[in-house]
Amino acid sequence: MNNCSFRQLLTAILLFASLSVVATQVDTIPITFSHGRIMLPVEIGGQSHLFVFDTGCSCGLLFTDEAISLKKGGLFSFTFVSDAAGHVKLTKKRSIPMMRIGNMDVKKYRVIVSPPSSMMRQEYDCQDIVGCIGSDLFKKKSVKIDVRHGEMIVSDDARLFSNESGFRIPFETDMHVPYVMVKTHSDLERRYMFDTGFPGYITVRKKDLEHIDTLSTATGSTNAGIYGKSQDQQIAKVLLDSISIGGCVFRDITTNVQRSNTSSIGSLFLKYGTLVIDYGHREMIYQPYEYDGGITIGNQYHHVVLMYDGKHYKVTLVWEDSEAWRNGVRVGDRLTHIDGINIEDNPCAYFNLDTTKKHVLTLKSEDGAIVNYEF
Repeated sequence: MNNCSFRQLLTAILLFASLSVVATQVDTIPITFSHGRIMLPVEIGGQSHLFVFDTGCSCGLLFTDEAISLKKGGLFSFTFVSDAAGHVKLTKKRSIPMMRIGNMDVKKYRVIVSPPSSMMRQEYDCQDIVGCIGSDLFKKKSVKIDVRHGEMIVSDDARLFSNESGFRIPFETDMHVPYVMVKTHSDLERRYMFDTGFPGYITVRKKDLEHIDTLSTATGSTNAGIYGKSQDQQIAKVLLDSISIGGCVFRDITTNVQRSNTSSIGSLFLKYGTLVIDYGHREMIYQPYEYDGGITIGNQYHHVVLMYDGKHYKVTLVWEDSEAWRNGVRVGDRLTHIDGINIEDNPCAYFNLDTTKKHVLTLKSEDGAIVNYEF
């Protein structure tokens, strides 16, 4: 090989290397973790909006066409959508022409448009959230989520974090949504959706926990999707002594068991460690902040569940062993006051309650009876 061809080859190698470096982008995006939601800023049309990063969503979501400035008359289509409560409806689908997340420009991102009557819309309005970013946006990337330090690192290099230590969790995807294997009692292993849009720890199917002692029962609903709450059903509250995800052990988890086709792992596990999601190679790495043979959760359940129905917060479930049940609180009761202050025209007052302190909720039944409940 002569010097000229060698010089050309060396130049080509260096040029290729430089292009590879340019092509691989690593971006640190500030996030906020509140009420079990991972919120990140998204710039659209020169304005910053808050979106939820929802791994359980196979595409993006907007709460109304008016949530952001989209060109009027723009193209849209319709598609059938199944929400978290099992409702299936024909729904409008649009695209956001251009948005920017950190230094990443995204063109024509497809989003489902939630109906204005969505039960979830009130919750998100209270936090100024306009929509969700789904797993589809990161399907060939690696993402590192660190809620303690308020950052999410995104890279085009799917193996950027591959050499980091931690519990390795292989996963499969269905419509871009990740599913992991979870061991519960007696080493029973089942497929669970990993859903950061679920602001809890874990939900399980009734048929998977037939041998677990029940703490309490109730009839009602504990979850809602964009089209409304789930159907009322009998629900059991149970204590999981431990579960294992990729070998990482979590102990003392109170959860509920109900009729459902899907079991889910929620966002609250992120309080205890950093998570890497390598979408390209279908692997997660969980890195606990502290770990001594396991992580103790020790979560407490509230006596009642309240949901917003478009006009009021109403009780959708009361545990039958609770003080609230003994005091007469029942499904359908309407929340009217918090600590003696009328909040019927301010639904965010309930959502934004400081749960580190005790509060007195005043509930009014359909026949006009008044019950005070310490929350």
